[in-house]
Amino acid sequence: MFSIAIGALAIGSCSNPTACAGLGAYGLEITVVDSLTGAPAAADASLLTYDLLRGGVRVDSVAGQSDSDVLRGAYDRQGRYSVVLRKAGYRDWSKADVTVHGGCPSIETVRFTARLARP
Repeated sequence: MFSIAIGALAIGSCSNPTACAGLGAYGLEITVVDSLTGAPAAADASLLTYDLLRGGVRVDSVAGQSDSDVLRGAYDRQGRYSVVLRKAGYRDWSKADVTVHGGCPSIETVRFTARLARP
């Protein structure tokens, strides 16, 4: 009886898109590579994340420490974002409208690769 009640509670709370907040998932994970060589290129790259549902206000600014880093943003937040990657010696890379959906047990992480091009 106890486990049935717990199971019903878990199902009920997962139908609420905000019930799973606080579990520590990132909404965005971006792998950064050089567009010509395909080599990892995250060192000194900056990920800027703008929340489109809040008027385009910047909500994250993350810098890569090593080339193999995966840059992450929108920590534990669903929503619509504009993403910009900047790195010296490369053109800015952007993705205008990225949607992060809520889910359970955490938000659904959107993963993609930013292929940075030289000018």
